[in-house]
Amino acid sequence: MANNLSTLRESKNIRLLQSLTIRKFESQYKGSVLGGLWSIINPLIMMLIYTFVFSIVLKAKWGGAHEINFSIMLYCGLIVFLPCSEIIVSSTGCIRENVNYVKKIVFPLTLLPMINVSSSYLNFLISLAILEIFHIIVVGTISIEVMYLPLLLLPLFILSLGLGYILASLCVYVKDLMMLVPFITSIMLFLSPVFYPLENIPEKYTWMMYLNPITYMVELSRDAIFYNFVNFNLLHYIFYSVVASLICLIGYLWFKVTKRGFADVL
Repeated sequence: MANNLSTLRESKNIRLLQSLTIRKFESQYKGSVLGGLWSIINPLIMMLIYTFVFSIVLKAKWGGAHEINFSIMLYCGLIVFLPCSEIIVSSTGCIRENVNYVKKIVFPLTLLPMINVSSSYLNFLISLAILEIFHIIVVGTISIEVMYLPLLLLPLFILSLGLGYILASLCVYVKDLMMLVPFITSIMLFLSPVFYPLENIPEKYTWMMYLNPITYMVELSRDAIFYNFVNFNLLHYIFYSVVASLICLIGYLWFKVTKRGFADVL
């Protein structure tokens, strides 16, 4: 009987998560004429701007790559970083912005950080499709490896969920973190190889770059798309996945314990 109730509860939570994710995704474009098309137009325009500025105006090169490939390399790094950044930043206010769920109704609060992750994952998939289109236009071939990225980058989203749980809880008690976290994510952006190749960093500082959890996933995505997994190391990937899962579990347990005081503080 208890198992049946637990299964039923989990099923309801999954349906609720799906419903709230779709609602959040749609709310971003609510009231606009083009609606959900903006989820395609925004990354498309961003990719065109990067191509024009970095490839045509600045004539930037990424190592030995053709000039126009710089914009693709840059975009590839950004579509890995931006969902993670979005999840972390939006998680800081997800409890404070939904006080009615905390005080007035019975609601599984653990879903709130999950909604941020699932919504960001949808945006990531759209951006990935845009990247594939530009890869076909610029390189002239289809990158089959792009199709692996939604699965390969799952550990990053799991890690982001764990950090989201921790920050969502802490920001209820320490509101200053809501102002500090965007600043930290900006530092993470420039201390990851999004705008430059990792090879440009002096070898003695490379280990510091890998303290940033974004670095490995940016390198993995580029290695998959442009170099056919030349540098892929299964042990490194497993290690990253295990650490990400542990952080997610710790974050979840921390959230479960600290949520008991949310109503009193808010």
